[in-house]
Amino acid sequence: MQLSVLPLLLVAVGLLLRVSAAQRCDCNGIEFSSKEYFCGEHRLGPKKLPTSHHIVPLLHGYQRLGGLCPAEFLQTWYNDSIYSYIDPPADGWQLSTAQKPIADDQVLYPGMLVDFFGQSEEQFLLFPAGTPFAMRALPPYLLNTPTYGDIAPFNYHAYKVAYPFVVTSGPTAAFYGQPGQGTTYRTRITVAMLIRGGFLTRVKD
Repeated sequence: MQLSVLPLLLVAVGLLLRVSAAQRCDCNGIEFSSKEYFCGEHRLGPKKLPTSHHIVPLLHGYQRLGGLCPAEFLQTWYNDSIYSYIDPPADGWQLSTAQKPIADDQVLYPGMLVDFFGQSEEQFLLFPAGTPFAMRALPPYLLNTPTYGDIAPFNYHAYKVAYPFVVTSGPTAAFYGQPGQGTTYRTRITVAMLIRGGFLTRVKD
C-alpha cells in the first residue's frame, strides 16, 4: 500500500515545485506600460511571439529570459543609469583560448542573403539570413514591432547583397542569457547607408 502511494506523493511534490516556480517568475517588480509587451514592459519584447509569421522558425527553442525571472533579467542585463541594455564585451565576439576576439574581414558577395532585427539607421550588425534568434545573442526588445522608422512586423528585415562590401565576421559570444555561436557580420557603416548606397536590396515577404 505504501509503495502505491509513493508515486502519487512524488507527482504532488513535482506539481508544487512547478507552481512555486511559476509564482516566483511572475511579473513582480516590473512596471506595467502596455499590454503589447511581455509583463507590460517594452524592454522584455512582445507579449506574444509570432505563430504564423515567416520568422517563426528563427524562434524555435528561444527562451527570451534565459531561465531568469523578468525582474532578475533586467537587473542582470539592463543598465538603468544609462537607460540601455549592457553591451557585450569585445563587441560581442566569441573569444579564443587566448582571450582574443575570433573575427576577421570577409567580403559579402552579390546574391548572399542577410537579415537583421532593428532599425537600419542605427544598425551595424547583419547575420546570415535565417540565423536562429538565440544564436544572435540579442536582447528581447528587438522583437518589438516598431511604431516609427522602418516599420516591419517583429522588427525583422531581410536583404540581398547587390554589390560586394567588406564586413568583420566571426562567431557570436553568449550574452543576454542566449547561447550565441551564430555568425555575425559587423559593418563599417550603418546598414541604412549600405541600403542607400545600393549595396543591399530588400527581400520582399
